[in-house]
Amino acid sequence: MAGEGAYSAAKSATPTTVDNIPPFVEIYSPVVNDVTSGSFEVTWYGYDYGGSSLDRFVLAMDSGESYTASIYETTYTFTGIAEGPNGVTVTAYDGNGNTASHRHAVVLDLDPPTVSINYPLQDGWNNTNSWSVFSLDRQ
Repeated sequence: MAGEGAYSAAKSATPTTVDNIPPFVEIYSPVVNDVTSGSFEVTWYGYDYGGSSLDRFVLAMDSGESYTASIYETTYTFTGIAEGPNGVTVTAYDGNGNTASHRHAVVLDLDPPTVSINYPLQDGWNNTNSWSVFSLDRQ
């Protein structure tokens, strides 16, 4: 057809944009080195500057538990995590396969703290406004 060559040339000259900019992700909670008991909630925020839009978030614990979240989710609660030091990483994926990750260390402590009253002694009395209390929390 007449003029088809000009259309093809114009079409091939159209610039394309490649998204090679990683997305952004940040964990809001738990805070770094937070000590928690039982389950804990992870809250994060993410976005994509590159134009291909966010695709998903993947949350992973050092102990192997993981969860894939949609781009509309910003919280997830982990349960059944092993006691002791651990870490949680949130990785954002954009539509072009670029990634960014943010990690926080957490400590899961299932033992209640130990509290003892040193003064006044049991069955004793105190005529001042002071007491001595000792607390020991294993970390």
